[in-house]
Amino acid sequence: MADSTHSAHPQDLFDRLLAIVAGIDEGEQREALQQQLEALQRTLAVSSDRSRRLYEASQAIGLAADAAEVGRALMDFIATCDVDVGRLFLFRAGPSGEPVEIEVREGWRRDGEAFRIPYGTLLPMADYPLRQVMQPDRVFICPDVETDPWLNETTRTTMTASGLKSFLIIPMTVERRWLGGILAGRSVPSTYKEGLIYALWTLAGQAAATLENRQLLADFQGTAEQMVLLNQILQTATTTLDLQEALDAIARQTARALNRMCGIFLLEEDGEHLRVGCVWGPDGHAHTPEGALVFPIAENPGMEAVVRERKTQVFGQVQARAQGIARHLAQLFQVEAAVYAPLLARDQVVGVLGVAASVEHPPFTPDQIGTISTIARQVGIVVQNTRLFQETQAALEETDLLLETSQALALALTPQEVADALAERLMATGIDRCSVVFCDTYDEEGLPQWAEVMAIGDVKPEKRELGLHYRYTVETYPIVQWLIRTRQALVVTDVRTDPRLTEEERAYMENVGGIAFVIIPLVRRGRVLGYIFAEHSHPYVFDERELSLYQAMADQAAVTLANIRLFERVQQGWRETQALYQLSRSLVTASSLQELLDHAARLAIEAGASAASLYLFDLNEAEQPEWGILAAHWQREGEPPFPVG
Repeated sequence: MADSTHSAHPQDLFDRLLAIVAGIDEGEQREALQQQLEALQRTLAVSSDRSRRLYEASQAIGLAADAAEVGRALMDFIATCDVDVGRLFLFRAGPSGEPVEIEVREGWRRDGEAFRIPYGTLLPMADYPLRQVMQPDRVFICPDVETDPWLNETTRTTMTASGLKSFLIIPMTVERRWLGGILAGRSVPSTYKEGLIYALWTLAGQAAATLENRQLLADFQGTAEQMVLLNQILQTATTTLDLQEALDAIARQTARALNRMCGIFLLEEDGEHLRVGCVWGPDGHAHTPEGALVFPIAENPGMEAVVRERKTQVFGQVQARAQGIARHLAQLFQVEAAVYAPLLARDQVVGVLGVAASVEHPPFTPDQIGTISTIARQVGIVVQNTRLFQETQAALEETDLLLETSQALALALTPQEVADALAERLMATGIDRCSVVFCDTYDEEGLPQWAEVMAIGDVKPEKRELGLHYRYTVETYPIVQWLIRTRQALVVTDVRTDPRLTEEERAYMENVGGIAFVIIPLVRRGRVLGYIFAEHSHPYVFDERELSLYQAMADQAAVTLANIRLFERVQQGWRETQALYQLSRSLVTASSLQELLDHAARLAIEAGASAASLYLFDLNEAEQPEWGILAAHWQREGEPPFPVG
């Protein structure tokens, strides 16, 4: 049954789950669950459709042969967005390299009417000072054309004549050099969502790189080998979304074409280290060092300068100037001179492309340096596209996991089933160990006093029982007290060095194998119902995406656990009421003291009591008990300690 459920279509899963929810008697619970499921379904559908359209547009731009095809691909994507008008415009530079004219290019209007400014029109840049307030790394947003102080009358009149009441302009730049921009607007004053801005920004960066590549390809018409190389790299960049596969192919093709060693180095998140992505030789063989080789960028002054200044440069005496691992690599590959070019993705440096020369090689020619710079820009696009694809895939996988979690929790009938389902889904996120802890026994402030480990997941089966059903007071561990009082997540990247942990807490985590962990509280209506541990067996930095996923799973579990506990309290109250009713009837009909005792103690006897006694008291004149008489007695085994009477 589990296999068929996981292989079913997501819509089938929603339909089955909605059918289950429809059978729940409690109206508020059923309605809340239905709303959560419907919201998840809408989110999954919108995310999947947006990612697909963005990927298709990205492919079309990457395969575009000229500016017209780039423009049509952009307009096709804009037509699917929540805007009324889209327009591409390119800048024409003067002798100084600064834009002097605006070339109006492809456009789209939702109402289908013709543009007042036709395709191909050249507008003097001086008449549109909006360019002066725009930044190459920022989106310009005008929420209201009539009141925006940044617009001059010429711009305001042009936008109004085009039917625009609000608009945004996405810059198209290459290494902070303006190529043009993408305009998208609406016929009413409005703001614009981050999703639309991010999508257009992504496509603008790729469109700029594609236009730049096409221009550079045209400039290299006289160099057939370089043309072949660039075409091969363009094909590689648009036919795979596997980053390592693309990097290997590009470095191998570049090394063969230029007859020199070629390496690609990716910048780590801290911006201070480079990781060796791949190294290929002109013989067509990979020379990439084994393992994830990372070195400080400061060890290679040439690469450090390229990352800082964001432009391609040639460096000599590489071995003498490098240090540490960078010097070892330079000596290993006999590098005397090198061309380093920055890899740019969305105008951010993400790495360095290096082409090395030994003493036997002639100096680099200007054409070779230009080719290397072009290849580096294409590698930047590859990095951007693969990361975008990976982010989209991760988002879809997280949505699927949340859907599965919601489905499993909806079927849980007891707190233990909730804990087991949650632990199983937590392990699916790639952690090494997890614990699900539920709290009980609340004080007057509503704070829990006790906690119990209800479920454990571990990549090592022999450790899944370690600590299971361990029950402890909350005050035993200060970090748990802090978690309960603040109701905030606690992240520890290394228990061995984190000063917030006590020695007892540190020892406990190391004993179960948790070196890095995050604790997320299960909170419902201000009350902490429990918490979850997600652990790694090595130092680890949790990113925002992971923390958001754990929080969403904790929130789902908190709702389900609160509902089950409420249902259990209602059932317990009903059972107690029934028992009292039955007892009252039995007591009324009792014909002897022994029968009265049998009825009164029945529940205790059924629960395992070994003896029961009924005493009657004689009262004195002050109405206080003076004598006690053993009126009736029951004992499971042996003789009573006192005779009846």
